[in-house]
Amino acid sequence: MLAAREALELTRSMIESFLTPSSNAIPERAVHAEYIAIVCMLRAIGHVLIADCDKAPLNVYLKARWGTWGQDPIFKTYIKPTRDDLLKEFKGRRQLPADDGASPRIYASPEPITVWHFDPERLRDEGGRLVAPYFRQSLQFWQRAVSDIEAEAGRLGLS
Repeated sequence: MLAAREALELTRSMIESFLTPSSNAIPERAVHAEYIAIVCMLRAIGHVLIADCDKAPLNVYLKARWGTWGQDPIFKTYIKPTRDDLLKEFKGRRQLPADDGASPRIYASPEPITVWHFDPERLRDEGGRLVAPYFRQSLQFWQRAVSDIEAEAGRLGLS
């Protein structure tokens, strides 16, 4: 099994957990940390895939595919720039919706923290885009890419 498949499955479980509504109050910083971790993992899958394909002839095939994958709208407009914004410039914070009836509660034990009851389907990034659809589209993109490499490895007798 490709390590990229394992990274993809871990990311899928992180997203499923993140997008599962909960009646529990969640610290705002925990929501932000999970969001950053998911965005980073969405980009890391590609890096792991490159490591998986470090030897010819699979690396030749991967390099050819990256020409197409790098131009895919979800990769080009969300996965790469969002990860870059978060890690290289620490911008692109997500926003908890203010119009969903959720109200922050501030607790002071042992230090003040803000917790939210929020609908993860309404979570938006700094640009106002809903996050959940981008997470789902990113998973679909990587599923296709990893499956493509697995099929090529099988065709070459490398699996």
